[in-house]
Amino acid sequence: LSHLELAGNAISELTGSSLARDVSKLEFLDIAANKFTALQAGFCDGMGSLRELLAQFNSISSIDNDAFTGCKSLSNLFLQGNKLQTISAGPLNAARSLTWLGLSSNGIAEIEPDALEGMHALQWLLLGQNKLKSIPANLISGLPALYALLLDDNDLTTLPAFPPMGINVLGVTNNRLVLGRDHFTNLTMLHTAALGGNALTTVPALSGLSLLYLSADRNGLETLHATAWMQTLPTLGYLDLSHNFITRLPYEAVRSSLQAGAIVDLSSNCFSTDVLRAMQWPNSSTTRLGSNPLPTCPTPTPT
Repeated sequence: LSHLELAGNAISELTGSSLARDVSKLEFLDIAANKFTALQAGFCDGMGSLRELLAQFNSISSIDNDAFTGCKSLSNLFLQGNKLQTISAGPLNAARSLTWLGLSSNGIAEIEPDALEGMHALQWLLLGQNKLKSIPANLISGLPALYALLLDDNDLTTLPAFPPMGINVLGVTNNRLVLGRDHFTNLTMLHTAALGGNALTTVPALSGLSLLYLSADRNGLETLHATAWMQTLPTLGYLDLSHNFITRLPYEAVRSSLQAGAIVDLSSNCFSTDVLRAMQWPNSSTTRLGSNPLPTCPTPTPT
């Protein structure tokens, strides 16, 4: 038995030893959309070959410290849509071979600093749609293989300083973030940054990055500095700065960071007609400039 699908039933308890089959070669287990309220000790008994566990859309509010002790090969763990409120040190530490951890859409308000200790292979961490107000400083630094960090739709006001690491995808839309100018300095591999719907007044410096996608819409941006846009290569294919209060743009610096055919959205800002006419975007680009200037823009100070 290598593949077992039990989704959409009324199962509330399960351990490896409770199954009337040899599970030593089981690689895939789907228990999604059942009635689990906890993953108890011994859950992984005998499942030493298990690689993928789908446990989303239950009512799991607790995980025993020994639930994953037997899952030495587990690489993908899906726990989205449950009722976890705290990720404490212990329950997940045994699953050190994880590369994908899905914890979005729970009710997580706290993650203890050592909750993911030892997960040196983790590449995807999904924590969106929770109630997080902060991220422990050492949580991210202990994940050297992290490729994608998704924290959208929480209540974060800041992020811990990133150490030099290989994060490629960062999603933090719809929080209350204010980020420093040098917040991305160590993320030299970053190619996708979704920053929309926060409280940014400036965009972190992009120097040395080769971004493909940048969204910073629905913030409080007013002024963009040319030095922040000096990318190494013209790689940016999508740039969304809509629904801000921008009056001027470091046009040459921004244009030099765009690849051919880039999409640029500057709609719903505070650009004057004269400023818009002065910006000659590449013919191959799609540029959205509607609703400029907004009625809510501050009145320019007479010179």
